[in-house]
Amino acid sequence: MSGTLARSVPVPGPATTAAPGPAPATTAAPIPAPAPAPAGRLAGPAHWGVRAAVRLGFPGRAALAEDAAHTALLRTYLSDLLKQDGLSLDEEKFAAGGHSYGEMAEELLRLTVPPGEAVDLLVLASAVPDLTPGRSTAIYLSHVCPGSPLALAIGDQGAVAAFTGLRLAGEYARTDALHSTILLVVEQASLPYDTGSAPMPAENAAVALLLGDSTVPVSLPAAAAGRPRHPARLGEVKILADVQTDEAAVCALEAAAAGLGGPSDTALILGPGLAEHAGDLADRFLIHHAHPGRPATGTWWELAGMLNEPRRPARSVLLAEYDPESATLALAAFHV
Repeated sequence: MSGTLARSVPVPGPATTAAPGPAPATTAAPIPAPAPAPAGRLAGPAHWGVRAAVRLGFPGRAALAEDAAHTALLRTYLSDLLKQDGLSLDEEKFAAGGHSYGEMAEELLRLTVPPGEAVDLLVLASAVPDLTPGRSTAIYLSHVCPGSPLALAIGDQGAVAAFTGLRLAGEYARTDALHSTILLVVEQASLPYDTGSAPMPAENAAVALLLGDSTVPVSLPAAAAGRPRHPARLGEVKILADVQTDEAAVCALEAAAAGLGGPSDTALILGPGLAEHAGDLADRFLIHHAHPGRPATGTWWELAGMLNEPRRPARSVLLAEYDPESATLALAAFHV
């Protein structure tokens, strides 16, 4: 799946943006950019992993859709952008009241970040453009997230975006300047214009992973949709380019999974791009399928569910996504 819609509204600025939160009272030392991770290295320091995982669906109309002033401004803004590509606003889809990533992610922040804790880095990953492209959502979220974190937005990579975000978060954690990260993986199902042949999600969904020292206990808000009984340590995150066939992707996936342990000790969470090859792996590994209607959040949705199981066995879990259009295989290992 491609990370850009066939006929997407052009959003100003690069696909990956970074912005700090409000300036502190004193000038702080600059945060060093991470160096690329060498092959075979863990994505982050020792004991770094998932401290909390929350997943949420967003059915129905968005609350902002009931704001007449906001709706009028958004209609004008989108109409002007679409004219540049010779497109027009689909009034029926627009009237459905789609959700914006800012409000979706803000709800996740309330449920995931423990009271009294601060976040140092916020990573927003998406495959489908936001319904409201006129604001920098990551910068907005850096102001509403506890700790006013550095914010990164990863897009134009399809389902691989979240893996890129996870790898970046791990490398920033190695600098010792950032200790707590929240990864927000979001997708919304309604764009009020013709998207051509580009696949769209079947529903609005979002997943948050609070990353940090996995030995530190977490006390989540009582309203949280889920909370891991035990943290999950993060292993390797690999993004392999030039994987030209899905058969080659399966071979690379098998090799990575075999390195994690025996079949009884390893579970695979497969994205839609690998679903048809699940039968080739089912006799050797426990297979979990991401919902095909959640092309970007599906594997992370399953991981969050697994982490919140009351009695989950100790095992290694390998998330895998394959994007045939960009010939990219993304893998992330967790030890739960």
